[in-house]
Amino acid sequence: FSGAANWLVPRHVMLGANPTKGPGSGDQRLRALRRDAAVTTFVSLQQVSQERDGGYADDARGVLADAPAPAFARYEIQDLRPAPSLEWLADTVGELAARVRAGEVLYVHCFAGRGRAGLVGASLLGELYGLGGDEALERVGAYYRLRAGFDVASRRAQDGRSPETELQRQQVRDFLAR
Repeated sequence: FSGAANWLVPRHVMLGANPTKGPGSGDQRLRALRRDAAVTTFVSLQQVSQERDGGYADDARGVLADAPAPAFARYEIQDLRPAPSLEWLADTVGELAARVRAGEVLYVHCFAGRGRAGLVGASLLGELYGLGGDEALERVGAYYRLRAGFDVASRRAQDGRSPETELQRQQVRDFLAR
């Protein structure tokens, strides 16, 4: 997965791109996430309207039918935007932290695994480990740049930051300063 995803909290939380999008087989990526990363819960931060098929949960349940059924959660954030509010972010991060503490292995994704995933990932990392906003952002950005598919010269990479926008990064700082 290292080209499209990275561990945020090893063996507990992975951040990445939508597992069904991109070159190759989405079915193979879903199977690999279950087999190799032991993912138990897929967390989408995409809006339903952003996914042509309205989501992949039903298809994934069929693909992964030979294993215990994975859980699916959706917390919609507009592309390139911060979360709807700090209260919304606190509720979402609280629910995800409870899942991690209960032993679930999360795959948290948006479309490309950079903006919204970075926003929620940095907030979750800060919540779980008592980090300040800047430290959580630095770690999420560093882990993002470790992906094998990260190309410093690409237009998409821009400055290599995750979360992608300053509004998203500022919301992480505000959330973790509360």
